[in-house]
Amino acid sequence: MVIASAAIITTAAEDSFSAGYLANRILGETLPPKCATLGHPLSSKVIQHRGAMVSRKLVEGIIKSG
Repeated sequence: MVIASAAIITTAAEDSFSAGYLANRILGETLPPKCATLGHPLSSKVIQHRGAMVSRKLVEGIIKSG
């Protein structure tokens, strides 16, 4: 399930989803729904900030939570 978030700007939503999805593929995940488990929360956080970048610490937290 994807949880709704308060969007400030959605410019980088697709790019950040793709980055999370591809990162899971690179890490060895092969099932598309499992790959999306990193794409969804990453894009959710990115749209809550101005600009396309979030901190590395935030990304690492998303990866750890899993």
